[in-house]
Amino acid sequence: MNAYSIKQASKKTGLTEDAIRYYEKIGLLPYAKRKRNGHRIYDEEDIELMELIICLKKTGMSLNEMKNILQYPVKYKLSSVPELKRTLCDRQVE
Repeated sequence: MNAYSIKQASKKTGLTEDAIRYYEKIGLLPYAKRKRNGHRIYDEEDIELMELIICLKKTGMSLNEMKNILQYPVKYKLSSVPELKRTLCDRQVE
């Protein structure tokens, strides 16, 4: 299992570190696991959830609408349905 620091998660997903912290604060992302020193650590499921948030953001969805969507099990394992991920991530606001 890979573990990522907030800096690594930011680099991997394209979200800023501040955005990640903010999304945690408002409940869009679950609170990150922590190392003994208090630093946040993220796993692959967290990264996938961040990628889904980016996809939903591209559709023009508000953060509150995203929260409603992300309460369902689809928030994890989006990669198991690549067609859905492609559709969500390729869709742009028209």
